[in-house]
Amino acid sequence: MRTIEADVAIVGSGAGGATVAKELAGSGKKIVILEKGREKGRYRQRRKLHRYFSNTDLLYSELTDTKLLNRNVNVVYWIGTGGTTTVSSANFVRSLDSVLQSFGINLDREFTGIEQELGVAPYPENCLGQGAARLHRAGSALGLKWEFMPRAVDFDKCRFCGECTLKCPKQAKWTAVSYIDEAINKGVRLIENVGVHEILSTNGKVKGVRGRTNGEEHEVLADRVVLAAGAVETAVILKNSGIEKAGNNLFCHPYYVMYDSSDNCAYRKEPRALINKEFVQSHGFMLANSNVTRFEKFFRRVPKSFKPDAVPAMLGIMVKIKDDSSGKVNKDGKIHKILTPSDTKKAISSASLANDILLEAGAKQADIKLRFFPGVHPGGTAPIGDVVDENLQTEIENCYVSDASVLPEAPALPPMLTIMALSRRLAERIMSTSA
Repeated sequence: MRTIEADVAIVGSGAGGATVAKELAGSGKKIVILEKGREKGRYRQRRKLHRYFSNTDLLYSELTDTKLLNRNVNVVYWIGTGGTTTVSSANFVRSLDSVLQSFGINLDREFTGIEQELGVAPYPENCLGQGAARLHRAGSALGLKWEFMPRAVDFDKCRFCGECTLKCPKQAKWTAVSYIDEAINKGVRLIENVGVHEILSTNGKVKGVRGRTNGEEHEVLADRVVLAAGAVETAVILKNSGIEKAGNNLFCHPYYVMYDSSDNCAYRKEPRALINKEFVQSHGFMLANSNVTRFEKFFRRVPKSFKPDAVPAMLGIMVKIKDDSSGKVNKDGKIHKILTPSDTKKAISSASLANDILLEAGAKQADIKLRFFPGVHPGGTAPIGDVVDENLQTEIENCYVSDASVLPEAPALPPMLTIMALSRRLAERIMSTSA
């Protein structure tokens, strides 16, 4: 058994864990970050990839609620230093403001501070790609309120290649790795490849965590523990630590892209530039511009020299669903998540609107298809008001959670900024209560 002593142990290095570490760094406290992955990272999914249909794509005219209802949703997430921020588009949208205020949590100060610190700004209108501009005109003609996506990107460096979910070739987008580097430079210790599986406590008070790496047991003894391992991993750790109600209420933002499949509709892949939020509360979905790559023609035998940004992509609209918190994470990490009748209704109604936009943009009805993707923003497995209180503390004293697990419901919007704002607020509380 290898034992390390610390004042604060942070489990996970994504948006939540990195923010807490960065805010506490330089305070004189001994802080240790335990990361299950490593710098390169990897995708993790707890079930085999499930396709909704026998074919990858579906004609819009073939879409019915019977083809969606009770279908399994494949939930994927990222394991690695920097967490999901390293494979995100750095979209920074304020979300769940009113919901969190009902718990007495006002994040206006934290939102503003992070936005100013990272230089969050709307996507430049003069840099819209041809596809996004076409969708902007079509949506506006239908009376939709397109907004330019707020992003933590240095647009002076950005080459607008659309490869944001890969390694940014110009290092223009923000990721949590920068926070981790800043924390390390101020004395915070990062230990990678440690899979934490249990919270240690005595008489209801935290005393550390236990994990394993390369067959060796690790214990980090700490006065405070912050779980920020993501909705799935955090739920498993809490369950292993005796908090059985963790792991319920899982949401995951299932999404699909409606696109023009005609041969004459091919664009250079474009970044996420547009967002429509006006239907999130009323109908439970958001819209954004997107592209769909022609898998069948361009990825069977792609030459090694073929540049990713040269692959033609078809004009599309991404639709993200505000799904019910109806999923579950078991103690062994297995996920159970299906589309409910409410989720199905949202998917059908949003598809109708996306179809209208593409028609207005010049697509022919016979060419409009859907491509379904997995759920990519799992959360809700340790929600505020149930598993944690308004200070993000669990029933174990000084054991906190600061990732998407704590969100009370699906935001249907990029959750990164909200997670970071909650984490900054938590770091401030840790400082004030341990002074």
